[in-house]
Amino acid sequence: MKLGYRDWIVNDDRTIWFPNDRWVSGDNGDKVVLIRPAGTKIIVSGRLLESTVPALKATDDHSSSGFTVLGIYFPTEGCWEVNAKAGDSQIKFVTQVLP
Repeated sequence: MKLGYRDWIVNDDRTIWFPNDRWVSGDNGDKVVLIRPAGTKIIVSGRLLESTVPALKATDDHSSSGFTVLGIYFPTEGCWEVNAKAGDSQIKFVTQVLP
């Protein structure tokens, strides 16, 4: 979905929005602003589809608003399935992570 200057990955009930960005692997991670239901904590998990490696890590700023800044750290490049849940809402998508 296009909104403003970027594309978004949006769940069916439009309560969780992830930017459709270029994701990179490594210790520096990706800082993203996303939308989730206000007053909820977002829990993000993910797995590499091609093999078994450690799961991605995510940090949340714990803001009570519907906007939050998230740090996502993919340990390696490849095709990743990302899952997120906030309150009763959830989203799942597959994305390519670059080196």
